[in-house]
Amino acid sequence: MTVCLLLTVLLSPAEAEAPVEIAAAIKRLGADRFAERQAASEFLWRAGDAAVPALEEAVRSGEPEVRLRAAAILDNLRYGLYADTPPEVASLVRRFRRGDRETQRAVLHALLKRGRIQNMVTLLRISGDERLQSEFLREAPSIVPQLLAEERYGDAAELLALAADPDRHYDQAQRNYAAFLLMRGGLDEKIAELQAAGPPDDRTARLLGRLLLAQGDFKTALAMARKANDKSLAAELLFRLGRWQELVEEDHIPGDQGVERLGFSAAFHQLAGDDRGRDEALAGLEKLAGEDPDEVWMCGEALMIAGAWDRAERLFAEHSPTRAFDLLASQLRLVEAFRVIGIDEPRTGAAAWYARRAPALVKGSKESKGHFYLGLDAATALYRVGEQEESQRLFAEIADTARTTSDLPMRAVIQAELKLGLRHVARQRLLDTISLPNVDRKALVSTWFPEQRRLTGFWWEWLHGRNDEESEQDIFVRVERILHDDPAQRMSPAEFETLLDEAERSVSTKAPAERREPLEMLGETCLLHNVRDRALQLFQQRANLAPLKIETPFGSEDSSLRDALMRVGDLLAEDQKWEEAAQWYRRAAEADPRHPLPLYLEGDSLERAGRADEGRSLKERASLICLGDVERRSRLAEALDEREQPEAALEQWDLVLQLGPWNAWEGGQPWAVSRASRRMGNHLSQTAPLEAAEHWRRWLMYLLKTNSAFLELEHYAQISHLIHKTRARGLAESGDWPGAAAEARLAQKALSGDINFPLEFVPMLDESGRAAEADEVFRRPFDAHRRLLEQFPNSAWRHNNLAWLAARCDREPDAALEHAQRAVELSPDKASYLDTLAEVHFRRGDAAEAARLARRCIELEPDNDFFREQLDRFESDP
Repeated sequence: MTVCLLLTVLLSPAEAEAPVEIAAAIKRLGADRFAERQAASEFLWRAGDAAVPALEEAVRSGEPEVRLRAAAILDNLRYGLYADTPPEVASLVRRFRRGDRETQRAVLHALLKRGRIQNMVTLLRISGDERLQSEFLREAPSIVPQLLAEERYGDAAELLALAADPDRHYDQAQRNYAAFLLMRGGLDEKIAELQAAGPPDDRTARLLGRLLLAQGDFKTALAMARKANDKSLAAELLFRLGRWQELVEEDHIPGDQGVERLGFSAAFHQLAGDDRGRDEALAGLEKLAGEDPDEVWMCGEALMIAGAWDRAERLFAEHSPTRAFDLLASQLRLVEAFRVIGIDEPRTGAAAWYARRAPALVKGSKESKGHFYLGLDAATALYRVGEQEESQRLFAEIADTARTTSDLPMRAVIQAELKLGLRHVARQRLLDTISLPNVDRKALVSTWFPEQRRLTGFWWEWLHGRNDEESEQDIFVRVERILHDDPAQRMSPAEFETLLDEAERSVSTKAPAERREPLEMLGETCLLHNVRDRALQLFQQRANLAPLKIETPFGSEDSSLRDALMRVGDLLAEDQKWEEAAQWYRRAAEADPRHPLPLYLEGDSLERAGRADEGRSLKERASLICLGDVERRSRLAEALDEREQPEAALEQWDLVLQLGPWNAWEGGQPWAVSRASRRMGNHLSQTAPLEAAEHWRRWLMYLLKTNSAFLELEHYAQISHLIHKTRARGLAESGDWPGAAAEARLAQKALSGDINFPLEFVPMLDESGRAAEADEVFRRPFDAHRRLLEQFPNSAWRHNNLAWLAARCDREPDAALEHAQRAVELSPDKASYLDTLAEVHFRRGDAAEAARLARRCIELEPDNDFFREQLDRFESDP
């Protein structure tokens, strides 16, 4: 199949001539008079493509003059030279015809710069230079946005079709072409055209498979992939179809012979129901971890993703006590967790354990750092089970280590304390540390404002430059008063205005390039203080500064200018000034025409301004710009979600899943598919739980790549729990109770202490008459909490959780009362604990006591509507 079969046929610039006139001109090519022959040649050249069939016939003429003139005209047309081709373009084409590769490359760039895409594509096609073709055709996605902006859809289609030629084996180009046809409405027609041409050869089958995949006909696409012997496409389709056994049998397992391959092998065998194959892969992971200490974490990660929690626990206990501690703690097995790291009496001996072990470790060593972070985990775990005094003693020991060792960051201690709500303690620790030598003060202060890191850095440096005599503590307090998240703790409006005027004057003395970031930071600070008009002025000043251009072979871009222009547009959109917002988004789109977001936001603003058709067209074009680049489309979806447009974001996530490479695991595009899988799972979790669980499974599987991981070990248990509990609900709703029970066991194996699942699932089982299964689901977390509280009896939160679980599941009423009372005894003024005690009394038949406690909850939190609803419920009980 030739490239021409893939291309959209375009009209030539010349007007079509009647066949009779063309035939007459062909005869005049052999006329006796030169002027008549020349006039006939010019007429046929002006006729362009319409004259091609007659000219092709003429080159077989017996008259030499006719043959020569017809061949010359055809040659011009073949190179894209028509009668109305501009002289400078004709000159470039002639240079291409006689030049070497470097000359030809320069000509193609010149044509591209002039927007002569059709001429460029024509020369590329006839050059026969694969290297030159690949250089330009791989950049087709960068060229297409400009063509779309000019509504040159035919040129865009031709360029993408040429790039998608099956002979090039460029999968992304075929994804781009499929995406273009899908969104322009030509996908079904192109598939029908290719199928109507008869049984496809291998090259056509490859392209047809890609197009059928985008259409959603996976089974037919798989047949085409196998005909073309395209293993990559076949693997993707098998993955989409969930045909795990075939993936295993045909050895479509990613990775080399190391941890990745073993991890994927375990996952695929498990999904295929092959327990033997799964166990062999898991044994391989355990063996690899024993042979190479550097592989322990990744092997353990693969074991957890496969649901082999016991094996992961044993592996970590033997090779990585820190990981073992985290895994056991996530299962509420804290006594075992502390014992693994050498603490037999955690309630009284954790601080001594840390102090005893630390001096023996070489400062700066891997073991020293490991002990430091393990200590933070232990201190956090102790605090969460109510052992606050020992936790704070341990934190003090750890802080002493960080204070005397420059490579152990105090900010890690402060972050851990902030997570526990110990804000006052963390603040004092920061103030005590900030003047010490060898401290990264800017990073330390940024820890206090994790959501405002750039602002923190700006104000820290600016205040330092303003007054060198102020202490580090005083400067921190000033930064805190500027950026505090509580308006009552910030500086007064008058004080802030004075500070802002001073900062803006200092910024105005800088060179334009040095004013950009400070103006952005001042604008963001104004928004924090709700001074919107001044913020808008500052952002406009920044956006109007002359941008720095980054020149590339295919145009120029300046993302900082684009972002600054969009920031102004965002502010105007928030104020519902849609026409003005659209104008700033338009400027952003012009600054970077290859970026889809400003174009989409311009369209959205125009729609909201009442210009529906125009706005919708721009939004469609913005989506089209992404083509099959799902990484770019994912970023568009993220940006729309951040701007509180969830439905628009969801449309893009859906396209990511429709167009993205499901079986690829390297680079940004698989990452985008993984992100889309997570988002789609979240969206479908309530309406289509089984489908949602499969999306989440794909997201979790992506973490088998050695360059991907969750930051916290407990997240593996949480996501596995989420997948299985969602499947349990979906199977129960479909009537498959045995399957639901099996999934419930897997969910609770991953996270035995979770109380939310039984609160949802136990009533479903009770209503269906499955009391024994309901008891089993209830008992696992109830027993886990009770064991924990026997060992750590001072955790009000855990007492409350156990009581709430028992009350809402209508089980263990005496235990519910005992633990609810203990939670209130430990935290008498905690409204949520009082509410649990009220619920327990109500379930035990004491509505009056429940109502009394509910009124106390309302006194403590008068704006909490839930407590008022509880009171109405208790008082309405007969």
